[in-house]
Amino acid sequence: MIGNGAGKTRGLMAAGSAVMVSGWMLVAGAAQQVPAPAPAATPKPAAGDEAGVTALLKAVNEAYNKADAKALSDLFADDAAMINSDGEETRGRDAITKQYEAAFSAGPTAQMVGEVDVIRFPLPDVVSVAGVFELRDDQGAAVSFGRFGLLGVRKNGAWKVAELRDYSVQEPEPVNHYAKLQELEWMVGDWLDETPEAKISTSIRWAEGQNFLVRTYKMEIEGVPPTSGTQWIGWDPQSHQIKSWVFDSEGGHGVGAWT
Repeated sequence: MIGNGAGKTRGLMAAGSAVMVSGWMLVAGAAQQVPAPAPAATPKPAAGDEAGVTALLKAVNEAYNKADAKALSDLFADDAAMINSDGEETRGRDAITKQYEAAFSAGPTAQMVGEVDVIRFPLPDVVSVAGVFELRDDQGAAVSFGRFGLLGVRKNGAWKVAELRDYSVQEPEPVNHYAKLQELEWMVGDWLDETPEAKISTSIRWAEGQNFLVRTYKMEIEGVPPTSGTQWIGWDPQSHQIKSWVFDSEGGHGVGAWT
């Protein structure tokens, strides 16, 4: 959910597991071994641990989206490591700061959106987080996505990122908008819906490049001033459905989701 280089995506996390220990205790002055007491159950995380980790993830996300390298690197431990999807490692807070500064100064920074799949506490002061992330351009379209892993540690009551790792960042497949809209091609043409009280005329054409259908209409209803409008119909790759945007001559507008 974080990225660690120009044009790269940022991800959070690493997984952990609990370790059970058993042993034998040699009683002083005796030649006999006796079983050690059964290990105590792993202590449950104190109330508020998950909330603290969630706050850390939120702070990382916000600092990244503000392109604030200093605020972002301050959320890392001194000896933290950041590993990108190519396996390249950056270690130490100073080096991480420089890497983010270089990435943010290279050009427009995409906005990051992430979703946490799981939060685990292998130890009370250690957390493992896994999830997915997506980078979006200034129009809200996805430009890359992948999985992240984050290992966090709590020091002096504050959670810090100890390791941040990105996994298999992928570029989204190019969208063929015409193919997505082809099922509506029968609509192209001029249409008239007429009754004694009303007349609605509609014209539908492909926009240049055939990425949108453009519908213009005029409504004449008895006793009401005529109105007209324009509707753009296209494929939304984020919601994976056809959407439309309409603007009318009275200053109104609306968005529709098609099924």
